[in-house]
Amino acid sequence: MRSEISIHSSDGRPLGNVRPEFVGKTSLIIGGSSGIGKAVGRLLLEKRVEAVVIVGKNKKKLLSAEVELVHSDR
Repeated sequence: MRSEISIHSSDGRPLGNVRPEFVGKTSLIIGGSSGIGKAVGRLLLEKRVEAVVIVGKNKKKLLSAEVELVHSDR
């Protein structure tokens, strides 16, 4: 059984280096609870993607990644 967590950007403040092609888009990252996948999720949120959906096998790691990504300073 796989676990899924959606992470949504929560504010509208503009950030530097915003990629207009990412604004309003949703991304899906398989294996996004750690390592490269989590780093890609962080970068996509910085580029103002609307939502990042991370999928993985370990629910505890997914929940930890959610907390880290949602509460990181983007």
